[in-house]
Amino acid sequence: LGFSLTAAPLNDILDPLRLHSTHMIGDLLGEHVIKPKEAVKVACVVASARIVVTKTTGAEMAFVKLEDETGTIEGVVFPKLFKISKELWVNRKPLLVTAKVDQREETPALIIDTVLTQNELSNQDGTFKIKIPADASSDTLQSLKKVLLMHPGNQKVVLMFDGKTGNIDLPFGVGWDATLARAVSETLYGPVVVEE
Repeated sequence: LGFSLTAAPLNDILDPLRLHSTHMIGDLLGEHVIKPKEAVKVACVVASARIVVTKTTGAEMAFVKLEDETGTIEGVVFPKLFKISKELWVNRKPLLVTAKVDQREETPALIIDTVLTQNELSNQDGTFKIKIPADASSDTLQSLKKVLLMHPGNQKVVLMFDGKTGNIDLPFGVGWDATLARAVSETLYGPVVVEE
């Protein structure tokens, strides 16, 4: 039915990770068009994992089912990543996965590149770093400033300019959440294209 009587609600479990995510699972299953090879970051819990052994090398890999409040999606963990993250693929484990969306089948799936836990993501000073693309115009930077000012809070923000040395510490704080993360991404890299 989409809820649990004994476990903590998914929303509570995933909120700390969602600060770092770019998409929810429902976004990936909906009408949004994800660019080929575009990396997405999804806060999710492991619903199930099936470990298999490859025929060619005999190495272990896994097919996992990941979920959040918006849906469930299949994921593939290839041997190299599985070897270093084997203990993470257990039921109800909250994770932030970085992956590419495989659109070849009728149902999208995630080809998982990296996986992080909340402990690995914790940043002691509460600073969020935003990577600014090398081709960002002054208009883009002005738009970014407006977006950030619309989400006031206590968390520091550092701008890192791609291809340049030196960072800029912003003189104001923000309240970072998934909505702001998406707004920043769309300001810097353009909106997600929706099929007509």
